[in-house]
Amino acid sequence: MAKIRRAAPEPADRRISPRVRTADKARVVADTGEAWPCVIKDRSDGGSRLLFRAPVTLPPMFTLVKESDGASRRVRLVWTAANEAGVAFAD
Repeated sequence: MAKIRRAAPEPADRRISPRVRTADKARVVADTGEAWPCVIKDRSDGGSRLLFRAPVTLPPMFTLVKESDGASRRVRLVWTAANEAGVAFAD
């Protein structure tokens, strides 16, 4: 009889607040005026995960602007991986 293997537990989620999946079109606007389109893949009270069409080099701080309503937030870059980035709200 084969032994049943249990999956390892998922690593603990370090977010303070739960995340909500989204597909909001947005753009990242650097202080220099340079901008990159992106999609906000998920968000929480503390930040968001952004998806870009291709890898981009982002500044440490920038403004994230939602296309649907023009709402903007000042954000701090927390992590990047391939064509994704995680940001924390600075305001």
